[in-house]
Amino acid sequence: VRSRRQRQMCIRDRPYPDEFMAGHMYRLIYRNGFERASQLAVELPIARGDNGLGIFGPMHKRVAELCGISVEDYLSRHSLQNLIFGCQTRRPSEDSVTGMTPYLFNANVPAAGRPIRLCPECRDEDLKMFDYAYWHRSHQVPGVDLCPTHSVPLMSFSRRTLRDHPNPGSIVGPIAPDAVLSAADVPPVKRYLALCSDLLDMPRPPSKGSLSGLIKKLGAEQGLAAEQFWPYSHGTLDQHIPEPWVRHHVMIAERRPLPTDWPNCTYLLQLCCLTPYTDAVLDALHPPPPKLDFSKMHLPFDLSH
Repeated sequence: VRSRRQRQMCIRDRPYPDEFMAGHMYRLIYRNGFERASQLAVELPIARGDNGLGIFGPMHKRVAELCGISVEDYLSRHSLQNLIFGCQTRRPSEDSVTGMTPYLFNANVPAAGRPIRLCPECRDEDLKMFDYAYWHRSHQVPGVDLCPTHSVPLMSFSRRTLRDHPNPGSIVGPIAPDAVLSAADVPPVKRYLALCSDLLDMPRPPSKGSLSGLIKKLGAEQGLAAEQFWPYSHGTLDQHIPEPWVRHHVMIAERRPLPTDWPNCTYLLQLCCLTPYTDAVLDALHPPPPKLDFSKMHLPFDLSH
């Protein structure tokens, strides 16, 4: 059994490059000889209040502090927070605002059953460099079927695998069907993946209002009625993306209406069907802060002295 000092040393293990935050947390649990997240929470020690974020919600701030990195840096480099901005989930304790778990397009589609993904080539490189395999954040973006670094199919696993295998050094899982993999070269999907990658590199998430407003504006410019694309039908997805990909990731085969509380990644996908992805799109999602013109401001007191 590890002493408290030894555990503190393990808790200070910094996340690896591109390590998914949930994987990092479970790695800390495993390396400290714990079986449950609650045991790590007690060991830190920190407040155990849920605050709508699950057991990891109050933990990530303390872990970041012990690792010597800011909370903002920990979230921006290791979570999916920039892809789930402003969302309301049915189960906030599981899909927290910190992006601990992959946020899916639709909980009923085939991809939702095995949402955790792993690249075998990234794993080989990690084992050579760190003598340890880990889960990469870039592989967990909803809709990613090929490794963005090696362009090889990602193996997929159930959500529980993240907890059971914090060091996925030898596990093997299935890959997406060929028809789904080939759709990765379709322009809207490529634009969507590029947009997600850039959003993850941003220091903060965009507002949901800027995203929905941009979609409405682009749809209106193309003569689309609101019920044709946002968020009332599959509309633009059917027209621009191969059906096998849409069925695998976004909609179920029976073609039921999409839920009105779409995850934000689905809005991003709609956006990439409506317009080529350019820097202007990213600027629209991340408007610069307003500049203050002090010459026009009325000051109630004299600053001349």
